[in-house]
Amino acid sequence: MIIYGKNVVKEAIFTNRPIYHLYLDDKFSDHHFLNFLKDKKITYDTKPKGELNQMTDNAVHQGVVADVKAYQFQNLEDVIDEKKIQRFLILDGIEDPHNLGAILRTAEAVQFDGLIVSKKGQVPLNATVAKVSSGAIEHVPVILVSNINQAITYLKAHQIWVIGTDGATEKTYDDMPREG
Repeated sequence: MIIYGKNVVKEAIFTNRPIYHLYLDDKFSDHHFLNFLKDKKITYDTKPKGELNQMTDNAVHQGVVADVKAYQFQNLEDVIDEKKIQRFLILDGIEDPHNLGAILRTAEAVQFDGLIVSKKGQVPLNATVAKVSSGAIEHVPVILVSNINQAITYLKAHQIWVIGTDGATEKTYDDMPREG
């Protein structure tokens, strides 16, 4: 899978995502990023910008492109930890990779334990999602379920509160308990 952009690649390196090849623009000159790669002992090849554009379908890659192990959806059973209070965001039918990437950024910022998404109409975890997430895709599990109602039942059975949203409420997600 091809990913691109300095933050996305840097987060992939921090989380030890397998990187098969890393390519930098042959005119790349960000010394902080180059020192980061040197410190992490990450090797790379240089390519002309045109080749990087081809690899990314002309996306904004910042001169950094990597071929990495593909992102995978998680299973709900694998992320439940009954020893702590967990917070998940349940989404249904997210079809735009830009929206999913932005939601991932927000979920990481507010320290959610994962996103639960339905298989039906779900965008894949692709390079656009990774880029828009600015690396959050490395830190927030995305859990794929066949049926949202069954997932809610499973969460309740494991003592996880399920809270709906209402535009007229006076409470926010900050009012949810964080400690057990």
